[in-house]
Amino acid sequence: MQAARMAPSLGRQLLRLGVGSSRLTALLGQPRPGPARRPYAGGAAQLALDKSDSHPSDALTRKKPAKAESKSFAVGMFKGQLTTDQVFPYPSVLNEEQTQFLKELVEPVSRFFEEVNDPAKNDALEMVEETTWQGLKELGAFGLQVPSELGGVGLCNTQYARLVEIVGMHDLGVGITLGAHQSIGFKGILLFGTKAQKEKYLPKLASALSPTGETVAAFCLTEPS
Repeated sequence: MQAARMAPSLGRQLLRLGVGSSRLTALLGQPRPGPARRPYAGGAAQLALDKSDSHPSDALTRKKPAKAESKSFAVGMFKGQLTTDQVFPYPSVLNEEQTQFLKELVEPVSRFFEEVNDPAKNDALEMVEETTWQGLKELGAFGLQVPSELGGVGLCNTQYARLVEIVGMHDLGVGITLGAHQSIGFKGILLFGTKAQKEKYLPKLASALSPTGETVAAFCLTEPS
C-alpha cells in the first residue's frame, strides 16, 4: 500500500524536475527484453508460451523430406513414363538346348488344340472328350514338369508356362484339368517328396495311367467354417 501511494507523487516530482521520457527511462532502467506477457496465462502456461516464442515448432520449420521416386515399371506405365531398360532386352532364362526343345513342342501342341480338341463339345459333355483326353496323354501333357527319367517331359517353369499359355488360349477347361493335376495336384511330391515317393507316384501321374486304370492327381483344401 505504501509503495502504491508513493508512485503518483514520485511521478509528479519527476515531471516538475523536467525529466523527459528518455531520462525517465534511464532513471527507471531499460525494460527487460522478452516476449509479451499473456494476462490470461498462469505461471506454468506462461513458461510454455515463452519457450514456444523463443523456439518455433520444429513441425513448422522442418522441411519435409523429398518423396522417393518409385522405380516400379508398372507405376511408370500408369504415369506414361516407361523405363524401357528395365524390360529390354527381355531376359532369357533358357539355354540353347531348352529353347530348341520348346520350339519343337510349340507347333504340335498348337496344332492339337486347333485340329483335335473341341472346346464346345467339352462344354456340352461337361468333361474333356475322350479323343482329346487320349491325345493329351500321347503328348505327355500330364507330366510336363516330371523329370524325363521318371517318364515325364522334364520342362522347367518357363517352358511349362509357354505351353500352358497355348492351352489357355484354346480351352480353359482343359487348362484347368491339366493345371489341377500337376500345378497343385502332385506338385508337393515333385518339390518335396522323398526319392522313394517320387519313384512310386510320378511315373503313373506323368502318364495318367496305372495297371489299374487312370491316375490323376487331386488337390483337397479345407478351411474353418
